Amino acid sequence: MLLKSTVAFRLVALLLAGFISYLFLGFSSAAEPDEFDFLTIIFGLLLGLVSQAGLFISTTRFGARYKLLTGALMLPFFLLLVGSNYDLVSRIVEGNPLSIVAMAAYLIGIFVYGCSYVLLYKQQVAT
Repeated sequence: MLLKSTVAFRLVALLLAGFISYLFLGFSSAAEPDEFDFLTIIFGLLLGLVSQAGLFISTTRFGARYKLLTGALMLPFFLLLVGSNYDLVSRIVEGNPLSIVAMAAYLIGIFVYGCSYVLLYKQQVAT
């Protein structure tokens, strides 16, 4: 089944990490163009990867053994996705929707995080 696939979870985690890095780098270059350098790029990439650490770990035996730690690592980004989906719905209702790519990233992200929480709870971690 695709939802239990380690490759699918890790691919979505990489895509979300890239999305977060892209947003951070876009904001950094607009806010402080004089301070934008190679270290900012490295920090943005690391920020994206660290934000997805819980989803990466949830697909390993370590994640299955330490479910509470894995869930705690996943919680901040999951809450960010929930808040973003609220904003997504309110912008659609107001007639000012986000781009299709942003909508897809939010919806796929919340779906994968939800499935990962369910699989962790049921101890069906895909390894």
